Amino acid sequence: MKFVDKRAARLIVLLALFLCLAGCALLQQDLVAPEVKLVAIAPTRISFSGVSLRCTLRVDNPNAVSIPIQGASFDLDIEGMPLATSYLPDSFDVAPQSSEMFDVIVDINSVKGLALVLNTLQSGDQTVDYRLKGYIDVAISYLGRVRVDESGEVDLGRYLSPPR
Repeated sequence: MKFVDKRAARLIVLLALFLCLAGCALLQQDLVAPEVKLVAIAPTRISFSGVSLRCTLRVDNPNAVSIPIQGASFDLDIEGMPLATSYLPDSFDVAPQSSEMFDVIVDINSVKGLALVLNTLQSGDQTVDYRLKGYIDVAISYLGRVRVDESGEVDLGRYLSPPR
């Protein structure tokens, strides 16, 4: 009788474990990675000591559950030259089926970066090409890291003109 009881108990435990794993797998299949887009890039400071750019990103969560963002890292290239790295200082949650915007400040303090920006402005061209690439870390292991790779151009001239 003891043998049958142990065998039945093992079978029940294995069946419960299988049902739990199957339930987790079904839940994870419904999750979709959030989409991350760069929506704005603008200088916040241009001086002889460096250039600071505010990169505003939007995270779109298409899921029925909240998505916790626990970190991010971004590299900024200007005119094809890697110039700066920035990190997300705070974590935040993106509510179900909604969007959240967040800013990342990128500081360019290198002599190469400053020379590149100044040479571009001296040539009469007030726009510079940029590429922002990196990732956000989602605190749901199934989703993991979401890659970001955005490029375009920013007009520095409108930030250098004296106010009228």
